[in-house]
Order: sequence, then C-alpha cells, then structure tokens
Amino acid sequence: MVGWFYSIGKVINKINKNKIENYHEDLWLILSLIFLVPLGYLNWSTTPSNDLLFFIVSLIELFCIFKLINFSAKALKQNKEKKNFKFADYFGEFLLICFIGIGFWIIQPKLNTIIKTNDNQTPNA
Repeated sequence: MVGWFYSIGKVINKINKNKIENYHEDLWLILSLIFLVPLGYLNWSTTPSNDLLFFIVSLIELFCIFKLINFSAKALKQNKEKKNFKFADYFGEFLLICFIGIGFWIIQPKLNTIIKTNDNQTPNA
C-alpha cells in the first residue's frame, strides 16, 4: 500500500515537466518503512509500558504516510495543470488515494493513461 502511494508521485513527478522540487519523497518512504517494524513489534507486545511508545511510533508513521499521499496527490494534480497548488486544490485526489479501495479504480486508469501518453511522446532511440 505504501509502495503504491510512493510510486504514484514518483512516476508522475518523473514524467511531469513542472516537477515538485525539494519534497524528499524518498526520505518519507524510508522513514515510513523504518517505523513499520517497531510498530508491528509494539502492537504484539504485552508490556503495558509500551503504550506511549506505540502511540508515538504510530503518529510518526501516520505523518510519513500523510506526506507520501500529499506528494502523490499534488503530483497527480500538477500533471494536468502546470502550476503550484494549495492543499484545497488537490484535496479530491488526496481523498481518493487515502481511500485506496475506491481510489484505486479511479486513479490507476488515469496513471495508465499518463504513462501511455508519455511513452508515445518519447522517441525511441
């Protein structure tokens, strides 16, 4: 799931002429994956002292995933219109990515079209 969030933004940002600069999406992915390990361990641990640590790690994990979804939604919106957007402008894409069960069926065909049109535009060397 986190990989799909990351790949949406990464592929579109690579294709897009108006790239999102200085976002550090690779850092957010790595941090997200790093904090998944202790989150899983603390979830199964029965020690009562781990509750605060579980809460802190969960918040960090949610923040990292939020940043990845935010980057992907912004990249998806910027592919159509070449300008900078506020969060309110790409909130619809953000929600579609958050609710992956519904959003996958709407966003993935758009991604396939974007990738297909990019493949048709690039000359074969």
